[in-house]
Amino acid sequence: MPRMSCGSVGLGKVIGYAMTGLRVAISVALLVSLAWAQTELQQALTLTRARRFAEAREVMTGVPAPATPPQQIAYHRLKAAIASGLHDFGGAAAEMESALALSPEDRSLLLGAAVSESQAGHLDRAIDLLSMTGNNADAKALLGSLFEREGRRAESVGVYRQAVRLDPRREAFRMALGRELIALGAFDQAHAELQESLSKFPNSAPLMTLLGILEYSGGKMEEARDALSRAIAADSSYRPAYLSLARIVLESSGTVAEEEVTILCRWDKITCGAIQLRLARDRNDKPLEERSVAALRTAPPGNATAACALGQAYAWNNLPQEARPKMETCVELDPTPQNHYRLAQIYRKLGEMGLAQQQLEARSKLLKKLSDQTAKAADSLKTLETQIR
Repeated sequence: MPRMSCGSVGLGKVIGYAMTGLRVAISVALLVSLAWAQTELQQALTLTRARRFAEAREVMTGVPAPATPPQQIAYHRLKAAIASGLHDFGGAAAEMESALALSPEDRSLLLGAAVSESQAGHLDRAIDLLSMTGNNADAKALLGSLFEREGRRAESVGVYRQAVRLDPRREAFRMALGRELIALGAFDQAHAELQESLSKFPNSAPLMTLLGILEYSGGKMEEARDALSRAIAADSSYRPAYLSLARIVLESSGTVAEEEVTILCRWDKITCGAIQLRLARDRNDKPLEERSVAALRTAPPGNATAACALGQAYAWNNLPQEARPKMETCVELDPTPQNHYRLAQIYRKLGEMGLAQQQLEARSKLLKKLSDQTAKAADSLKTLETQIR
């Protein structure tokens, strides 16, 4: 199931056609417009609701703004929604700024303009606008996401806390706070927040997945696996839980539980092939190894799981020439300390000592920048972010 980035506010929910308040405002404005304008604007509104944005923009071409400020605001918001639908985020921001100029203290316009400015990449302007919205939970959450983008994690945590306080029933805000605490390295605080959040949302797959990532980062593998298995049981369509569980299983040196094999093989055949390859090596089962390698070779280009698993398989079988391109792809797609080390070992077998040293230096650089726990958390959160945006 596609999910929006936690803590963010979708443009359509603030300025777009799907917002009930905007539909009502535009409809009321059009009712008192001139007859010729009413027809064209109403047609544009209908097309926008149907996501036929290019046709809506064409209908709006040459239509002047209405005479009164409320009608003008509705006019600019409709044009902003159309521009956003066409991915013209600069145009959407300009229209929302025009609407805001007509009512500078309107909090919904401040929030809408901030969203459109952030999508246009104008982060400083978006932050300035959000600072004027007062105690609005959505505004605080959006501000937190902007601080995230700028790497201002401590400030991000602060405003996410405010968002949770203002609207404690919003799971997404709690998710954003927990994720950001983990990214900041405040693991004890993250654990406390996630436990409290799960008491409010006991069947939340995203929150349980975050808890699993936190436990994994701290080396508590059994607790991590349990949390992720519960996340999958709560929502069998939540892809990040599978990805996080697969990462733990494939990196673990211990025995893979049959239940985990069943869960992951039912979910994805490439992941299944990588796990079966691990089992084949543990059991010295050559036929299973051959079947697993064959399954992994069917993966599309750019599949990190397949590249990393095949690189390992060829290295295990003392085939460094075949392992090299696979593990190079693996490192490119998933540059973890462990993968840098594996590639370094392959280079050594090939006598490429300079390249091996480069990989070891890259590994050391990652580990120096981050503690082991923080490095694991960062890698897992990167996977999570990729999947929920």
